[in-house]
Amino acid sequence: MTLASEITKLETELQSSRVEAEALGKRNAILEFENDSLKQQLAKANADRDALIRRSEAIKSLLDQCGATLVHGLKQYAASEREVVHHEELSGEIESGMAAIVARRNGEAIHTDGAQTEH
Repeated sequence: MTLASEITKLETELQSSRVEAEALGKRNAILEFENDSLKQQLAKANADRDALIRRSEAIKSLLDQCGATLVHGLKQYAASEREVVHHEELSGEIESGMAAIVARRNGEAIHTDGAQTEH
C-alpha cells in the first residue's frame, strides 16, 4: 500500500502543481497586460512632456524677442529724448544769443541815439 499511497500523493502534488501553474500563467498574462498599458501611458507622458518642452522653448524664444525689441525701443526712446533735450538747449542758447544781440543792438541804438542828440 505504500506504493499506491505514494503514487496518489504524487498525483495530488502533480494536480496541485498544474493548478498553480495555470494560476501563475493567468497572473503572468494580467501582469503583461498591465505592463503594456503602463508602457503606453509612459509613451504618452513622454510625448506630452516633449510637446510641453517644445512649447516652452517657443515661448522662451518669443519672450527673448520681445525683450530685445523692448530694449531696442527703450534705447531709441532715450536717444530721441536726448536729442529733444539737446535741441531745447540749442534753442535756448540761440534765443539767449539772439536776446543778447537784440539787447546789444538796442543798447547801441540807445547809445547812438543818445550820442546823436549830444553831438
